[in-house]
Amino acid sequence: METKELIKRCKNGEAKAQNLLYEQFARAMFGLCLRYTAQEAEAEEVLMNGFLKVFRHIDRFENRNEGSFAAWIKKIMVNEALNFIRNQKKHIYQEIDEINAGIDEDENALEALQAEDIFEMIRVLPTGYRTVFNLYVVDGFTHSEIAEKLAISPNTSKTQLRKARLLLQANLKKNEIAL
Repeated sequence: METKELIKRCKNGEAKAQNLLYEQFARAMFGLCLRYTAQEAEAEEVLMNGFLKVFRHIDRFENRNEGSFAAWIKKIMVNEALNFIRNQKKHIYQEIDEINAGIDEDENALEALQAEDIFEMIRVLPTGYRTVFNLYVVDGFTHSEIAEKLAISPNTSKTQLRKARLLLQANLKKNEIAL
């Protein structure tokens, strides 16, 4: 069944259509949620809350007629992940005392790593670093947009991204030694 028809049926509250729509998008959206959270259980919580919002507000998408449905769901999931992070009451923007600022990317380390290894390195970044890195590098938000979403300054966003990159580079360097 086409997405357009599923949306129409979901708008009418049909549980079967909601299930089909969930199955169609859940895997990709789970991956997105997992990029922002530290654990799979947290990603599942974000995913479920996100889909509840999707089904609760599906009539808003149909009325907008702007962009793809997948992009609309993605926006909801990103916002839900950010809400989850805010609600964790963790100190998001942790400082790391010493990062070797002279570390450059090493292409040999990148070539030897699998996508899963890189994904795991991103997942274990401190929450603030991981959040800004995902928003900027993966999802394509500007520093101004990130600043607005996270209630921080654009310079804080830039700093968090820089520190995330340095930490990833340090981890890549360590990985190269282990390879």
